[in-house]
Amino acid sequence: MGRAKDIGQCGSVSSCVNMKLFDVTTFATTVRQVIDVLLRKFKITDNPRKFALYEQSYNDENKENPVKLRKLTDNEHPLMVCLDWPSARMEHRKFVLQENDMQEILWEEFSLPELQNFLKILDKEEQEYIQDIKYKFKVRKIHMQELLTEKNPNQEKGEKKGSKNKAE
Repeated sequence: MGRAKDIGQCGSVSSCVNMKLFDVTTFATTVRQVIDVLLRKFKITDNPRKFALYEQSYNDENKENPVKLRKLTDNEHPLMVCLDWPSARMEHRKFVLQENDMQEILWEEFSLPELQNFLKILDKEEQEYIQDIKYKFKVRKIHMQELLTEKNPNQEKGEKKGSKNKAE
């Protein structure tokens, strides 16, 4: 899912209330505000709408899918969510900041220059991918020609078996 930052877990109610590292100390602070603060803290200059805050919980009893992620809505209050965590399993929960899934990105939130920049990046990646495929094809073609030459040393390079008969 792209970049992710583990922004901590609440070991107790007091550590939940004193999330001073992130300057998030009120019950009224929303997820959107926390994301803005975290992006500044980690010096990430991307559009904040590209990111989401997730509540991660670990359940060691569930062998198939022990880690669960729940995306918090923009209007939720992480401190209140943290205070609702059961104290007996506090060490199995934390918040994670990461990029949204592609289908969840609100493209209309981006400015025209940002969207044009995305297109430039995608075009560049596409050209690099095309060049890579062409190079691999060229290398394989040369390798196949070498194998054919080794197998049939009397045959001219690139000439197919039986092509003399067709020309006559």
